[in-house]
Parts: sequence; structure tokens; C-alpha cells
Amino acid sequence: MPPKSRLDPVVRLQEHRENRSLADLADANQKSSKADAALKEARLRTASDSRVPGNAADWLLAETAHARALGEAASAQRNAHQASEIAGGARVQYLAVHARTEALRRVAEARRSEIVIESSRTERKLAEDLYVTRLGYTRAA
Repeated sequence: MPPKSRLDPVVRLQEHRENRSLADLADANQKSSKADAALKEARLRTASDSRVPGNAADWLLAETAHARALGEAASAQRNAHQASEIAGGARVQYLAVHARTEALRRVAEARRSEIVIESSRTERKLAEDLYVTRLGYTRAA
């Protein structure tokens, strides 16, 4: 079991931030995908021609519906662009948090190594002291 260091709680908090940031990134990507799907659907609606031979009132109704579909497509395009921008920001945020977390993990691991080395030095020193006190002489260097 690795020794505990004072950095462990800090690393744990940073990992929690990283998980939260990853969840935000997943949510932003999901919203972006939904907005892209809505844009694709809106573009398909604008591409279709629903005019049929008939009287002028039917054509006027079809033209009004087409104009409305064009407006909805433009709105869907703005929403998709905005969702894409938010997803990009969430990605940058996650990468920054992830980099900080990795740096803290490396520092904590280095500190654990130092603790293990220091502990083994202390144990070796105690063993040498015990050897000296029991046998009455020192080890040849």
C-alpha cells in the first residue's frame, strides 16, 4: 500500500473537478449532436417542395410554410453553431483541468517515492544503530 502524503486530498479534489469537467464535456457534446441533428432535419424540410397544382391560396400557404421552414433552419444553424462553440469551450476546460490533475498526480507520486526512500533510509539507520549497540562495533565502510 503506498504511503499517504499531504497531497492526497488535493489530488482527490482535483480528480473530482476533472470528473465534473468530463461530465460537462459529455453534456455539451450531446447537446451539440442534438443541435446538429435538428439542423440536418431543418435543412431537409427546407429542401422539399410541397407545392402541388392547385389554387393560389394553396400556393400561398406552401410558400408561407417554406419561408417559416427557412427561418427555422437559420435558427437551427445558429443553435448548432452556439452548441459547437460551447462544446469547444468545454473541451478546452476539460483539457486544462486534466493537465492540472495529471501534474498533481505526478507531484504526489514523486512525494510518495521520497517518503518510501526516506523510510528505507530510516529503517537502515535504525538497523545499523541496533547492530552497533548489540555487537559493539561499526560496519566497515
